[in-house]
Amino acid sequence: MKNQQEENLDIYQEKLILNQKLNLIRRKEFIAKFNAEENKKTLDKVFTDKQIKLLQNSSVTLVGDSVALGAKPRFEYLIGDAYVDCKVSRQFHTGVNIIENLYANGLLKDIVVIALGSNGPFTQNDMERIYACCKGKKLLFVNCVVPEAIEKSSNEKIQNFVKNNKDVYLVDWYAFAKNKPEIFYKDRTHPIPEGASMYADLIAKKIIELKK
Repeated sequence: MKNQQEENLDIYQEKLILNQKLNLIRRKEFIAKFNAEENKKTLDKVFTDKQIKLLQNSSVTLVGDSVALGAKPRFEYLIGDAYVDCKVSRQFHTGVNIIENLYANGLLKDIVVIALGSNGPFTQNDMERIYACCKGKKLLFVNCVVPEAIEKSSNEKIQNFVKNNKDVYLVDWYAFAKNKPEIFYKDRTHPIPEGASMYADLIAKKIIELKK
C-alpha cells in the first residue's frame, strides 16, 4: 500500500503528464490557426474567388517525398477534399506501392498527384503501374529540382511519360523554381516555407487548368 508521499508523487506526475499533453494540443491549435491565417492572407493574391471555390470542390490524392511534405499544410488548406501522403526520403517505388494500395481499396480520388523522383532513380514500369491505377482520373507528375545528376534523368522520364500518355499532365516545378535559389534552403532541393507555398500553388494552378 502506498503512503501519502507516494500518492502525492503519483498525482504530481499525472498532472505533469496532463499539462504536457494540454500544452501540445494548445501548440498544435496555435500552429493550425497561424497557418490558416497566413494562408488566408496570401490566398487572395494568388487565386480569384472563383478559383478558390473550384479548388475547394476538388478531390485530390497527393503522394510525395519530403519536398511535397513541406507544401502539405498549404495544399490541404487549398483543396477541399485532399488525401496527402508524403514522407522524408521516400523512393519512387514506395510511392507506387502506396498508389496501388489506395487503388485496391477504392480510395484514389478524382485527381492523383505524384511528387516523387528527388531521392533516387525510377523506371518506366514504375510510372506505368501508377498509370494503370488511374484510368478515368487525371494524373499529375511534379518534376524535381535537385543539384545532382538525377534531376535531368528524372525530369526527362516524367516529360516523356506525360507526352506519350492520355490524361497525364506535368506540373513543371523545375521551370518555375530552378532559377530561384532564394526560395530554397542551402541544399537547393527543399523549399523554404514561402517556396513550399509556391509549390502547393503551382499544383493547384494545374488543377484549375484541368477543371476549366
